Amino acid sequence: MRALHGFGAYTYRERFSVLGGDRNLAVSFNLTYRENHVGGFNTNNTYQAVTTSPAIITATNLYEFYNNRKSLGGMLRLDYQLTPNVSAFATVMYNNAYEPAFRFFRFGSANAATVASLDAAGQPTGTGAVLPGYTERRAEVTAQPTSTATISSEGNRFKDIQRQRSFGLVHNYGALKLNYNVMHGDANVEQNDRESGGIFTTTITGIGFIEQRLGNGMMSWSQTAGPSVFNIGNYPTHLLTFKGRKRLNGINAITFNAEYQLDAQTKTFLKTGARIRAESSNIAGGDRRFTYAGPDGVAGVNPATGRNDSDLSVFLLPDFKARSGMATPFVDVAKIAADVRGNPSRWIEDLYFRRQQDYTQTSGANEQVNSAYLMGGGTWVKNLRFTGGVRVENTRIRSKAFVQSVPLGTTTQYPDPIARADHDFN
Repeated sequence: MRALHGFGAYTYRERFSVLGGDRNLAVSFNLTYRENHVGGFNTNNTYQAVTTSPAIITATNLYEFYNNRKSLGGMLRLDYQLTPNVSAFATVMYNNAYEPAFRFFRFGSANAATVASLDAAGQPTGTGAVLPGYTERRAEVTAQPTSTATISSEGNRFKDIQRQRSFGLVHNYGALKLNYNVMHGDANVEQNDRESGGIFTTTITGIGFIEQRLGNGMMSWSQTAGPSVFNIGNYPTHLLTFKGRKRLNGINAITFNAEYQLDAQTKTFLKTGARIRAESSNIAGGDRRFTYAGPDGVAGVNPATGRNDSDLSVFLLPDFKARSGMATPFVDVAKIAADVRGNPSRWIEDLYFRRQQDYTQTSGANEQVNSAYLMGGGTWVKNLRFTGGVRVENTRIRSKAFVQSVPLGTTTQYPDPIARADHDFN
């Protein structure tokens, strides 16, 4: 992140005389650019769902994030007087909100919230996860298979582009005023983690630790047993998820209004109009999931060599100091994304998940609204204005989505994961 972040705005307005007219063209233009750099650090606890006190701390999470959101927006409007009674206008608007590299880091621990038994020597026995003497602010957890620590490093790339174009005419014939316009707008939201890194999560089990909430609201966390959580090589399971979703929204509208002033003294008027608006929203899925296999392309121990070369230390963030003060081995997800692109043979993709997300994350809806109104009014009594009218509206909605089959296919029926996902969700 840079120390300085930009902000700027520019506005231009002018009237011109064109095509023999007198100041008959008005131009208005504005442009803004802003960078908003934010960051934060927080901790939270999850507690055992009981009605008695004290409740056991079941999970502790320490989060920190860094983000620089950039936004660029502009608008151009033209107003042109065609004749003394007719004018035209056109407007173009553009907005782009962009997050090139949102960074999110989490260290979390969890336990089964079962109380350990102590033998005559005061040592824990059995499979109880939490030693007696716990409070709602402190828990000492034993090294059980259900006692875990998880590290997540996340890098998201987010883009939201909005555009709108409109054109209209205004007629002014004294008592009669007419206006109509057409408008088209779209808003496209895209999440693409293929460059920024996605979400990398790795978990270690069988650890003992002490978690305690301090008086200042911060958490104190220290390990007491099991393989070190500060050594990335001790984490046997990990998962990389790329988000690749798109949301495409569009809107089109045609509007007509007519107003006639029946009596100027009482301001009696009659007004009518109609509008046709069609709006669509479509979501396209594209999430993908990988496991790191290393240069030999085999996840875990390679039977042929007896080695496990799935060394995640090559992706560690150098000199990264977590806000928690712990030497948490967070990875550089942008470096991981580059390795997936440059060395795909080192990564094993979950093909069933990929195909499944193409179906479950894809949906759409279209709505059309046809409306019309008639209204009128006037000031027939001093200091009292009357207004009344009627409006009719017809709305039609169509939606689409994929439906999951029942029952799901088995690997025996569909050995190919893509064919199985097609059966399950198409």
